[in-house]
Amino acid sequence: MKKILMILGVLNFSVVSPSLIVSCVTKQSPSQDENNGIDYQGDLKILNEITKKVSTAFQKYAMEKSLVDINDYSTGNLEKLFTMVNSNQPQQQLSLNDENITLGLTVLINGFKAVFDNVNREIANQYSNYYIDTMPLNVDLKDYQFMLNYIDIAKLGSLVKIDIKNLKGVRLDFKLEVKIKFKTLETVVPFLIQYTITNDKEKMHEILTAVTGAVSKTIVKFFKTLAEDIIVDQNPAFRSIYENFDLNYAFDHSILDTIVQKELDAALHADNELGDIRNSITYAKDEKILILLNSIINPDTNGVTPVIPDDETYTWVNTGYAPDKLTPENFLEYYGEKLNILTSTSGPKLQLGQFKINLAKILVAGVPLSGVVLNDGKSFYLSVGITRDGMIEKIKNFGRIISTFYQYYKITWDIKVWREGALFLDVPFWNDLEKQVKNDRLSHRKIWRILLNKFKNDSQIKTLPDIDKFWVTTEVDDLVPVIGRDRSLSIYASRKYSLRFNFGVNATTNNIYYTPWPVEKYGIAFKPTDYVYPKAS
Repeated sequence: MKKILMILGVLNFSVVSPSLIVSCVTKQSPSQDENNGIDYQGDLKILNEITKKVSTAFQKYAMEKSLVDINDYSTGNLEKLFTMVNSNQPQQQLSLNDENITLGLTVLINGFKAVFDNVNREIANQYSNYYIDTMPLNVDLKDYQFMLNYIDIAKLGSLVKIDIKNLKGVRLDFKLEVKIKFKTLETVVPFLIQYTITNDKEKMHEILTAVTGAVSKTIVKFFKTLAEDIIVDQNPAFRSIYENFDLNYAFDHSILDTIVQKELDAALHADNELGDIRNSITYAKDEKILILLNSIINPDTNGVTPVIPDDETYTWVNTGYAPDKLTPENFLEYYGEKLNILTSTSGPKLQLGQFKINLAKILVAGVPLSGVVLNDGKSFYLSVGITRDGMIEKIKNFGRIISTFYQYYKITWDIKVWREGALFLDVPFWNDLEKQVKNDRLSHRKIWRILLNKFKNDSQIKTLPDIDKFWVTTEVDDLVPVIGRDRSLSIYASRKYSLRFNFGVNATTNNIYYTPWPVEKYGIAFKPTDYVYPKAS
């Protein structure tokens, strides 16, 4: 059995920066039980501690070794890097197979590998009961990526009035993925190390210190101010996050990231004390300004599926067709008592996620601010939140849409006799669907898509608040309904199948969901409105 798990305490930092929340996969073993013999809380905690240890070791290496002087190495390969990029060709992908630079890149790899091997042995020794004939960390040389970047030395020198005669420099981005394993849990963590390679370490350090010192004051002030003021339904700059209901950051926070970068850029360009330095600030395109540490709404907490018999007596509709119960208020009563973000705290403000600032994103004349000591050496963190009232308002909009959807298709969940959820469709419409199922093998996913489009394009439905945030998603896209003799298009209950009503900025990840009934136990049927149930035997 395969399980996808999300670790919400992933370690990230500005020099060596995993860019996404960590996912873990357990490998199947026929001899293991439903949970594969794993104590998920304990095992995930240990895996997270191992990840922290690895991150800390790599961070220390990057902080100490990111400024590289070619004169410290006997190989001449590193000097060749200075001629491979220029203002007209500011980037170049490098290959370890290029004999002109292989030795130089290998020198850097060996320095990193020594740290990697050391921390690998330390972890294996610490958990020697588990790593008997295996190692916790693995990297594949084929996955190493090197991107060489141009540094405008002349611009740097003019910005800080330092003589740059004979000074050379380039930036080398080294990306790799580290596979970390504990018991049957496995995670892949991406890292980035940014080397500044020069022929005069002391002079380059002098320049970088002067440049970053000028920028740091504005950056520190900006992030300290921002850290106190990101409530998405109250802060005008972040209001679009709320309007789009982009609150689930477990897989993606690109909209939030774009806003923070825009606000930072505006603050930097508004600071007259920076002078010409402002015009030399750019942003690394492959990096995010925010690194996710945790998302309160995530795959384990972003939705509700009814459970029988626990939910059978709820006011919200669950069995039969009850139009009088289909109200946003009743949905809120049911859903609000089960959605984690509302139940985990009773305060007026709710945390959505916590992020660490990735200084590798910010470049001055091509040089990253990663590795620079800002804020007295303390990392910058941002917490993003929402008011409880703002969250409730959106959930009521979700409930209003679902209530209307139920009424539109007269959705009925029968747990007693037929053990199915049924949608009742206008006869001509149902006849057309039946014909497509029979002749074209119309899949259930396409049926749901047709139903959703019909619903959302209805002139009366279009006026519902946030109707554009409503989605229906399923798994097993090629599943074709069975045409029954009783004029029913049926999908039988299956553990391989899922059905979700989603609410959010997109249909797949950044959303919350409600499952109308547990489809692994109760099937789905599309029936015409003149359908008559057979007599139960």
